[in-house]
Amino acid sequence: MPFPSSPITIDEAVAFFLHSYVLRHGEIANAHFTHQQMINSTKSSEAVFWGVGAVGMASLANIRKSKALNLIATRKYISALKLTAASLQDTTLCKSDETVIAVVLLGMFEMADCLRVGTKVPTPIVELSKAAENLRPPGEKYADILVDIVSRLTTLRADIKSRRVTDWLTILDMAVEIDQSFTQWASDVPARWRYTTSFHHSDNNVILGNFPKCMNYTFCGRFDIYPDLWATNVWNYYRATRMITNWMILDLLAHTPTETFNCLPETINTLRQKAEENKILLAEDICASVAFSFDPVGCQSIVLGQRLPDSTYTPSGCLGGSLLISPIAVAVWISRSQPYLRMWMLSCLEHIAHDMGIGRAGAVFRLLEENKTNDGDS
Repeated sequence: MPFPSSPITIDEAVAFFLHSYVLRHGEIANAHFTHQQMINSTKSSEAVFWGVGAVGMASLANIRKSKALNLIATRKYISALKLTAASLQDTTLCKSDETVIAVVLLGMFEMADCLRVGTKVPTPIVELSKAAENLRPPGEKYADILVDIVSRLTTLRADIKSRRVTDWLTILDMAVEIDQSFTQWASDVPARWRYTTSFHHSDNNVILGNFPKCMNYTFCGRFDIYPDLWATNVWNYYRATRMITNWMILDLLAHTPTETFNCLPETINTLRQKAEENKILLAEDICASVAFSFDPVGCQSIVLGQRLPDSTYTPSGCLGGSLLISPIAVAVWISRSQPYLRMWMLSCLEHIAHDMGIGRAGAVFRLLEENKTNDGDS
């Protein structure tokens, strides 16, 4: 859809964000903030209003390819950050839901950055996560167990980088133990987090007539249905970090002489084969989450055999698209030996960047393309 050349107002940017990123009340994907709650928050909180407007304006700037609009969005975002910082200093506002959620999101971004640069998760972030467990419903606490496993992984990577741990056999044992914890986490997942697998074939389009655009992003016809987008995000967080763990195991096996292992060669071969299989299966699972991430309602309508109006447009897809960027980037980087996976996931990043206007996806896409000839040892 072509956009007019007239300037974007902050109200238009807020409206774009609410339409593209926030789930409407009644959608099958549950959200911690519904459409109405977010509207109320933009009215009651100046920080939320300017933050939402800044993100919406940045997305529109990317779609328009407007540097001037992007600069305005950056200024609005800085204003939102200052207001949020002020809220943290207020004895009343610091306890509000909006402020608490902002702190938790900061923790998530901090952990993702630690994985990227190889540093330990700051102790306050770990302690905050543990303290938050007592404030959540029993079903929600399971995600915190995953955070603890990932924290162990980031600590191991930091210790390797700082040379606190140098013995490769010790490192391998620790990596295998972490991978086993990931396996246990996935096998014990409670009903609140479970997902189902469905398949869509092109022949079905004739029966259903108009079908959701998300069906263009099923992976080999497969698409998984999750309880909500938060569950999708948690599962992809698990997959991406477990892929990193298995990549570490394969790298350690490749650089350690076979005779140094205190076990039979068959055991080492089995470990290597399992790690290779895990990398591919986890990447494919990320791919199978794309359609639901783009359009939870559309995916559910296909499962139920429902027809959609001819003018169906999928709002909220930008939220799911933004959550996919990091897991897709990890999967592309680690599964680079599988061309079919790489090409498919890069096409998803292009869609997120160009059609949703999320500039970070475009930056990640270019970075992955520039480094596609590297061997992935870094």
